[in-house]
Amino acid sequence: MRPARRDATDGAWSSSPRTVNEVAFDRLRELISSGEIEMGSRLDERTLSDRIGVSRTPLRDAIGHLVALGVAEHRVYRGTFLRSFTPKQVTELYEVRTALEGLAAYTAAGSAEPADCDRLEAIIERGTDAFERVDLTAFERADREFHALVAELSGNDLLVEELDRLALRIQLVRRIANLEATVAAETIGDRREVLDAIRRRDPAAARAAMARHIGAVQDVAVRRLIARD
Repeated sequence: MRPARRDATDGAWSSSPRTVNEVAFDRLRELISSGEIEMGSRLDERTLSDRIGVSRTPLRDAIGHLVALGVAEHRVYRGTFLRSFTPKQVTELYEVRTALEGLAAYTAAGSAEPADCDRLEAIIERGTDAFERVDLTAFERADREFHALVAELSGNDLLVEELDRLALRIQLVRRIANLEATVAAETIGDRREVLDAIRRRDPAAARAAMARHIGAVQDVAVRRLIARD
């Protein structure tokens, strides 16, 4: 018998091959990605269990997964908290991200087919539409989809795996940068530069465009973190 899962859109339960633990993690990740759980927040099991609609056992497993990914941390006698990041940690994270995503863009530009580029274009259009509607959640979702597809088009499974491990940490930092109005607008242009280079099958240009984009977001995130201290 397949375990039940809660549909994120309407709260209904339906049949799914995913385990309850996976559902709990996916829903928790969604709350983090959307900014509903902010950096430094305590992950209270009772509250989150009620909010997500799963028992505390799978939720505890999901929180443990966040700790393993470096997104949450245990604090003795205080509980588990979503991590905060220092400017130095953000810089290190984005140095690694630039190297990995630059490689993804470089490799994708050498192998992507026209249909793949059309998929990237469709994501950019969704992101642009979300920006115009001032829907930050949908805009950020499109951003994640764009980067994930570029990684997928690289054909490098290990690269995809490592970027997936960093994804939530990147999203936490990215949300800080997105609080600055110009970042989202500039991101749209950055995505098009990456796509144009991939369409031209110009690996070096694709890597350079991706690096410029990531570096710009890093600069804003670091500056905002310094201003908060």
